[in-house]
Order: sequence, then structure tokens, then C-alpha cells
Amino acid sequence: MQEENTEQLQCTKKPFFQTCSRRVCYYTCAFQKLEEGQNTWNWAAFFFTYSRMIYRKMYAYALLDFIITIVLAVVTLSFSGTVSFITFFVWYYLHGYYGNALYYEVVKQRTAEGYCCIDGYSSTSLSLLIIESLSCILVLSTPIAIGVFYLTDWFMNRRYHLVHKNDENFVVNEQNIIRYLSQNQISPLLLIPILVSIILICSLAAIIVTAMGDYIMKIVSTSTWLTIH
Repeated sequence: MQEENTEQLQCTKKPFFQTCSRRVCYYTCAFQKLEEGQNTWNWAAFFFTYSRMIYRKMYAYALLDFIITIVLAVVTLSFSGTVSFITFFVWYYLHGYYGNALYYEVVKQRTAEGYCCIDGYSSTSLSLLIIESLSCILVLSTPIAIGVFYLTDWFMNRRYHLVHKNDENFVVNEQNIIRYLSQNQISPLLLIPILVSIILICSLAAIIVTAMGDYIMKIVSTSTWLTIH
């Protein structure tokens, strides 16, 4: 890569294509290295792991990562802090090592499905990341939010294919991949998953708080009864 200014970069390995943003150029070059059989490393994937998957709309991987992380946390509870540290360091290392490769598979699939041509579509989801961060206390809210945002993307994709009468896969080439990565638009449809996620998370929180309140009241009532008798 060769820096032109603080805003844009020119990917020198593919000079036939237009100048692209820093983020798009980074992934374009990383994907080309993967095609050539070279390994790539992603520091964002190493440090932010699951959150980075959510931001990049790697829905299936994010959900799987969420489950594995919980399992690892539960399993390592009975071990020493050193074992837990080593376990999660290896887990984080795998994210950094395979982060670009997994994202490349997602990008190729979404490009083939035509997401690169949908108006108002964004290849990242800051809103889902914010919702996930604010609701991290409620474990069940994470898969709910991921599911809602995935269904919204799916609906946008189906609407595009229905309007354009096209059910065939798109060509997965560099131009369409860069087109996908460059999408950073805000669609009015984005309000739907945000509102639905907030409603579902608040409902879940209300259920949990109510259940905990009932449980505490039962304990208090039992303790009072034992004290009296």
C-alpha cells in the first residue's frame, strides 16, 4: 500500500482499481495475500475478538464465538488463574491469526448473494455493536440482537432480488468485493432492528428482574416464617 493522504490509500498491488479508503485497501491487500497462500494477522480481531465479528456482521461466527467463550469461561472457573490466562490468550491468538480468513469467507458469500449492490446497505454495524455492549449484562440478549439484525439484512437482500428479478449469485471478483467493503450507508430500515432489539432486551430485563424479585420475596418470607416459628 502507498499512502496518498490521510484519507485515502492506493492499493499498489492492484493499480487498475480506483483509490480506496484505508479500511477497504487494507482488506483488499489482505485478501489478495490469502489468495496467494500467505498468512495475515489482524490486531483488531486479536484484541476485540467477538465485538469485531459483530461490527463486521459476521453473524454466524459471532454467535459461535459467543457460545465457545461462555463455555471456556465456565470450564476454566475451576482452574487456576494461570490456566485461564493461557486458555484465553490462545483463544485470542486464534482470532488474530484467522480473523482475516474468516472475514474473507463472509465477504465472498455476501458478495455472491448481492449485498454489494443493495442501496442503503452497510458492510458494518456500529449500532449492533453498541446494543451488544450496553446489554452485555444480559447474556441472552446477545443472540437475540444478532438474530434481529441478521433477519433485517436478509430482508433487504430478498427485497433487492425481488425488485430486480434476479435470484442468481453475483460474480465474486475484486471489484464487487471492494464495492461491498465500501458500503457505509444508513438505511431507514436500520431503525427496525434497533427498536426491536431494544424492546426485546428491555422485555428480557423486565422478566429477569421480576423473577429475581419473586425469588427474593420468597426467601424473605421463608426467613420471616422461620423466625416467627
